[in-house]
Amino acid sequence: AFLAETGRDLHAAPYDCRGRYQPSAATLPSLAEGGVDRVLATVFTEAVEDPSSPDAETGAFAYPLGNRDAAYVCGMRQLKLYHAWQDAGVIALPNREPARAPDSEPRLRAGVLVENADPITDPDELDLWVEGGVVAIGLAWATRGHYANGNGVESGGADTGLTDAGRALVARMDELNVVHDASHLNDRSLADLFEATDRRVIASHSNCRALLGDR
Repeated sequence: AFLAETGRDLHAAPYDCRGRYQPSAATLPSLAEGGVDRVLATVFTEAVEDPSSPDAETGAFAYPLGNRDAAYVCGMRQLKLYHAWQDAGVIALPNREPARAPDSEPRLRAGVLVENADPITDPDELDLWVEGGVVAIGLAWATRGHYANGNGVESGGADTGLTDAGRALVARMDELNVVHDASHLNDRSLADLFEATDRRVIASHSNCRALLGDR
């Protein structure tokens, strides 16, 4: 959805899909051609320090740091795009009934991964996101967040790990069987997450430090 919001035509072939981030690899036709039938479809948002930056002004994925309402708008805008694709019969989402029954069963089943939890304005709001298709959440992206700190924040004192709100969200995620994604957490936030949950933790798109060092 982030790529669609920034100009990529996800219904076109990779060589003809346009958009800001090129060259591209994944579009809906290329996934079908590759035989992919299950994906984690991300809701990607990013906090920026300059509220007047072009990315923040579009409201597509970037929001001013600390502006929870703007984060919600960015994240929900992307989630609603997945809902539109489900209603059109393009994908199938868990936990959500489409607006109308598709003519045929979509071959692509997509669980939504929220890659930065800031758009979830309160742990008690998580039910809404799960009902909308969310199956996994990363508490932060690279920057400081409301719930945790990302891998662009140096680990140190207690304030560099999970916040009180983050621990509350972890508990609510466990109640609703939402998977934890550790891919962008800094070391302190990751350690805090392991202390706060005994449920499944994945690293959906990060590498092994034992093999790569600190690069």
